[in-house]
Amino acid sequence: MSGVARWTAALAWLTHPVYVVAGMPMSWGDIAGFLTGIVNVWLAARAHVWNFHLGIANAENCDRALPVLTLQNKTTGAIRRVCDMGRGGNGVWADLAKFRVAPLRGLAAKAPYFHDGQAKNIRAAIRYHEDRFNIDLTHGKRKDLEAFLGAL
Repeated sequence: MSGVARWTAALAWLTHPVYVVAGMPMSWGDIAGFLTGIVNVWLAARAHVWNFHLGIANAENCDRALPVLTLQNKTTGAIRRVCDMGRGGNGVWADLAKFRVAPLRGLAAKAPYFHDGQAKNIRAAIRYHEDRFNIDLTHGKRKDLEAFLGAL
C-alpha cells in the first residue's frame, strides 16, 4: 500500500457523513471546518475590538475650525490630508489619522475627554456629538444619556 493510499484510508472517517442538515450530508471534516471558521472569526473580531482604529481625522471628516496638515510619505510619495496625525506620530504611515477608541468602563473618572481634552465633562462630550452629527436630543434624553454614561 502506497503512502497516499495509507493517508487516504487513515483520513476516510473525516469524509464519512455523520449528520444530515437541510438535506445535505455533513462529515466530520465539514464540522471541523465550520468550528475552525467560527474560532477564526472570533479571533479576528477579538483582535479588531481590542485594537480598534477609527480613522476620523482625514481632512473631509474634520471640523472646519481645525487646521489641515498635508503629509507626504517619503518612501511611496503618497499624500494624506489630515487634521490630526493620530497614531501617525509614531512614524508608521498606516497609523496616520488613526486612534484607538478607549473603552467606556469607568468613563466618569476619565475626564477630560477626546484625545485633546476638549470636553471637560460628559455633558460637554454629549453636546459636541450633538453638534457634530446634528443629533436632536430632548433635555430628558440628554440627561438620561449623561446618567447612563456616568454610571458605566
